[in-house]
Amino acid sequence: MKEPVDPIAARYGRKSPNKKLIAVFVGLTLVIFLVWAAWVSFAGSQPQAKTISYEIWNEQTTVVDFSVNKPKERSVTCSVKALSEDYAVVGYKEVQFPAGDSYIVSTVTLTTVRKAVTGLVDGCWFD
Repeated sequence: MKEPVDPIAARYGRKSPNKKLIAVFVGLTLVIFLVWAAWVSFAGSQPQAKTISYEIWNEQTTVVDFSVNKPKERSVTCSVKALSEDYAVVGYKEVQFPAGDSYIVSTVTLTTVRKAVTGLVDGCWFD
């Protein structure tokens, strides 16, 4: 029995895969993967902050308790916010923590421009 004829291959001929091109593609893929893996492993060491509680004292005062996990040798700054009912920022403060402890619990009193309905630690970053 005769093999079916591929009209494209019959007209233009079959090209063998370029082995150098395949090797370059595999090498680039490996390099990209290794860079990504290194980035993911170092990005996991960012400071972690968690809101423990908040208390609305009155129209002008909100108190926020939060914790921070960080490497002992790094200093961090954390932003703390008080939000109104329409999610507007009505109080804000940045708090700095020096190198030393790796686990910190802090209480921050925010002065607000109008009544807040919640308080939270928004995030932390290395100095």
